[in-house]
Amino acid sequence: MGTQPVGVADWMAFGGKGVGPWVADEFTTDPKILGTMDLSVEDVIALEPDLILWTRSDNTQATYDKLSAIAPTVGPPPGLSTAYGTTVEQQTELVAKALGKEAEGKALLDGLDAKFDAAIATNSNFAGKTVAIGAYSSDGYAAYVPGDARADFMTRLGFTIPAAITEKATGNFYVPVANENLNLFDADLTVLFPIFLDSSAFANDPLLRAIPSAQHGHLLILDDVSLVNAFSSGSVPGLTYAIDNAVPKFASTLGA
Repeated sequence: MGTQPVGVADWMAFGGKGVGPWVADEFTTDPKILGTMDLSVEDVIALEPDLILWTRSDNTQATYDKLSAIAPTVGPPPGLSTAYGTTVEQQTELVAKALGKEAEGKALLDGLDAKFDAAIATNSNFAGKTVAIGAYSSDGYAAYVPGDARADFMTRLGFTIPAAITEKATGNFYVPVANENLNLFDADLTVLFPIFLDSSAFANDPLLRAIPSAQHGHLLILDDVSLVNAFSSGSVPGLTYAIDNAVPKFASTLGA
């Protein structure tokens, strides 16, 4: 919306300017890179901000109180029960209102709506199909549940998240999946990606390759870091990039 932050929490480890390549060129001054899970309040104070955007966060009252003592702070929507569950619509509207740029925010969302509408029209076969979205990290496998940006992206395209996954949700945006329970990822389409690892760490896992969706060629492993980050971003620019670059991969794998 034309306002450059003096500091950002680089929670997806982009490096550099702390944002994805789809917006990095819009920065004329590099922001201070702040911690995410280990946010330094002292670093925030040193930036002397006029406004703090904490719209997509872990929702903890203690952190909000610390930040709001520094400067006016915009937190997640009231009543949000899922950590990091602020939707792209909610976040854009909250930021636009805080910046006094509500018309610009609406224009961004209208543009995103048009991109989704075009993708849905092109891929009508997505409707009603099940999709399991997950990741592999040093902690093992995890599946994303409704309320997570990736799960919401897929359901907006017409997919549904299997009940076997949704019924395990506990208020977090993901659920751990033990190796012996990888059948939880079985769906019409299974999408997995690595977090801070190379996809070779799990791509040939015999337990993963044994699940029905993998056996039928409906397992997609995303290993393009920029694309994974866009898919995970929950932002208008990031999701626009994901529609252009990830949706064709979903269509190809589903049709395999």
